[in-house]
Amino acid sequence: MRPRGILIRVRHNLRAVLRELLPLDERRANEVRIALAFAARAATSPQLAAVQRTVLGELRAGVAEGFAAAGAGSPARCAMLAGVAVAGADGLALHAVSAPDLLSPRRLAASLDALLDALLAVSPPAAPSGRRSRPAAGRPSRY
Repeated sequence: MRPRGILIRVRHNLRAVLRELLPLDERRANEVRIALAFAARAATSPQLAAVQRTVLGELRAGVAEGFAAAGAGSPARCAMLAGVAVAGADGLALHAVSAPDLLSPRRLAASLDALLDALLAVSPPAAPSGRRSRPAAGRPSRY
């Protein structure tokens, strides 16, 4: 992990990006409803699925850069953390617009903060010798 000052800036930037995915005001709530409708159509349309894949890929790549700046691990691990962060924000957004009384804007923001705190606080597991474990030849890495 990086020095605390860098982590604070990185967390602030990740939070700002991911908050844009949350329905914290009427404009963003409308955007989330449109995005959810698009995602539902993308599930049955190869053309829309290609657009969805591109948009999510770009978003996840940008968020992965943030995790890399925080020193969160290998590029593969940062990509995995980015996927978790984006999926978490998407899940919060889905719940907020499909069950509006479940999550207030304050609770949405606090939930996102808790997710980021958890993702940035946990280091990758180390091998017993203190070095990072490596996958066996021919086996994919967990991260």
